[in-house]
Amino acid sequence: MQHEPAENVPLADVYVCGVMEPDDPAAPLPKLRWSLLADQSPAAAVGMPVMGGAGDYHTICGPVLARTTSDTLLIFAEGRHDSRDDFGNIDVILRRSNDWGATWSDIQVVHRNGDGQVGNTCPIVDYDTARIHLLTCTGVQDEMEILTGSTYREVWHSFSDDDGATWSGRRNISAMARRAGWYWYATGPAAGIQVRSGRYRGRLVAPANHSYLLPGGGYEYACHALYSDDGGDTWRIGSARGTGSASDPGGNENQVAEAGENLLIQDIRLQTNRTGCRAYRYSRDGGATWDAMQSDPRRPCTRCQGSIISLDQRPNGTHNILVASNPAPVGRRLDLGRREHLVARVSTDGGRTWPRRLVVEPSYAGYSTLIEIDRERVGIAYDRHPRLSYRTFYLEDCT
Repeated sequence: MQHEPAENVPLADVYVCGVMEPDDPAAPLPKLRWSLLADQSPAAAVGMPVMGGAGDYHTICGPVLARTTSDTLLIFAEGRHDSRDDFGNIDVILRRSNDWGATWSDIQVVHRNGDGQVGNTCPIVDYDTARIHLLTCTGVQDEMEILTGSTYREVWHSFSDDDGATWSGRRNISAMARRAGWYWYATGPAAGIQVRSGRYRGRLVAPANHSYLLPGGGYEYACHALYSDDGGDTWRIGSARGTGSASDPGGNENQVAEAGENLLIQDIRLQTNRTGCRAYRYSRDGGATWDAMQSDPRRPCTRCQGSIISLDQRPNGTHNILVASNPAPVGRRLDLGRREHLVARVSTDGGRTWPRRLVVEPSYAGYSTLIEIDRERVGIAYDRHPRLSYRTFYLEDCT
């Protein structure tokens, strides 16, 4: 999906203070303390620079965080050589941190597709084997051309057995991962999960979305999920319960989290129905089938990707703590589709309500990704075109 550029955002303003969201949008924003896992200066705090390392990129965007079994933090992104456009010469790149983000490795090119495109990263950590799976997508035309049905995108699988230091070659899994009549296709950009408890413990689940043609002309988006019960060798497509389809129309980029035992939640970008909020749905069989998609007007969101993660804490004995993030511009700016006012929210009832919140970034912010640091802190990275920003916040600061 299109990553919009920042509007008049100086590069020196990559890091600003975190703030709590006021009841009155016009009220001054109170400052909060931050736990930055990097030098406090803006130049040193940039999680992934525009230039340097393994190559020079016009834009680095679409961050995706993962945490390995050895507690190494991985931040994947798309390295776009020539422009900010979604299509063109794009690499999958990575930086690694062994000290919770205080320092990061040089940029590492994980996958390159010649002068073509590879992206939409979806890492999944297998806690039983320590293997890191990585799903990506490629295409030979841009999104608008693909949406007409002239061609389709392909889906690939690779893996690392050494904490992300080296990676296998890519294996084409399109025959397993997409259905006939699906043209646009994207995994992530978000991390997948391994189910940690219940009947489906050990299953790998990946978020994805696709497009299809409408009988009367035009196209529609829908989201779906992939799952694997054999350590990533084979993959199946989850369906909407009772319909045989992937999801209700309009669902797009998404992420899956474990809301409780035998309960997954899929947090969804609404693309074509333009209701100005997030959507969600549940699975009670490990992602094989899904309930109908529901809009969530309590979580306003412009048309943009968001993130959701589950923390291994169940304060009410039933549901895990969920943390979600998305840009939530206020008032008219929501109607205009601005990507700004990045908000993190906390739920303790499986995503039914989100009473606690924190404004992570009051100005421009696009795609975001969350990761659990410990029982008190969450890491977040997000687009600040043409760079990425990374920081942590305390759960207690979400009020």
